[in-house]
Amino acid sequence: FSRCVDGTWIFEGDTPQCSGWPCQGSPSVMFGTVGNCSGKPHGSLCEVQCQPGFEYRGNVTCYAGDWQVDSACIRQGASVTSQATILAVYSLFGPGDTFNATWARQNSAAIADTIAKYLNVSRGQVMLDLVPYIRNQTVSRRLQEQTRSGFQMFVAIFLEELGIDTTSAEEKSAEASRLITRLETLQEELGPDTRANESITSNTPDGFIALLRTALEASNSTVPAGLESLSLVADQAARLVLDYQVPRMAWEALEWGPCDNPCGNGQKHREVFCPWDNSIGDYCLDEKPPSSAECQGVDCGYEFFCPLGEPDPSCDVQQIIVILLLLIIPCCLLCILARR
Repeated sequence: FSRCVDGTWIFEGDTPQCSGWPCQGSPSVMFGTVGNCSGKPHGSLCEVQCQPGFEYRGNVTCYAGDWQVDSACIRQGASVTSQATILAVYSLFGPGDTFNATWARQNSAAIADTIAKYLNVSRGQVMLDLVPYIRNQTVSRRLQEQTRSGFQMFVAIFLEELGIDTTSAEEKSAEASRLITRLETLQEELGPDTRANESITSNTPDGFIALLRTALEASNSTVPAGLESLSLVADQAARLVLDYQVPRMAWEALEWGPCDNPCGNGQKHREVFCPWDNSIGDYCLDEKPPSSAECQGVDCGYEFFCPLGEPDPSCDVQQIIVILLLLIIPCCLLCILARR
């Protein structure tokens, strides 16, 4: 129990714990998965398993009955920046066997372009993670039975271009409200009930399906039959995360490897990557660093005609010097002996 002493609460016995507000369901993390964390109490953490080559640098925390996710899984070795971000998760369904995660990944650039145009943001403000659809309770059994293919789409919309922070808090709040409202419009436009209606608003020039068709045609991809019947269900409603950790939009270079010639002229190599290239194309705008360079191997060992074991001077030069010394030294000795 607790009692107030001189204006301060004094707790006696065990430290008080917040036992209410458990978090239901499991959170969603871009480029990663989580275990079954449903029912964990306020303040609990949920463990994240990232895709190979990625790591999670934030926390997934249950706060007052709601899972708080503050980072995507980020490629190992990449630098990180924080950005005000709108997060949402959707399941998309279509007729036949076409609209699966494989199709979505093959056309990821067109999907990202479509979302950017639909939301009226730049392509660099959109990050997607497209994964196989997992059946869940948010999708009606009728819709799951009527459709044969689908995929899940993790969406991150940055309020500004990465690395830019020039807008005021009021402007960010207004932009966040605009984006969330537009995403709610997308849910209505592609919702199963709307798609069952003959008047499909997404076929208007600025509708999602019309924009997606245009993007597919612009990328020389085949427009699949049944595209007009694509449906969308929100698995996680759009929300604003003020300090969402994402990879910095710049090329990253790892340490140089050894020289491929241990003794003499050679080449050394290193991995140079754009942290975004595992999501949607290549977003790094700065100049790409070189991935190879000339080098000089110095592990030459000891050779009679190359005693210094160093590439400078080269072994060819050292060989000439050694031969000259072998010729000059005996001559000098003979001269000395002749004078005696």
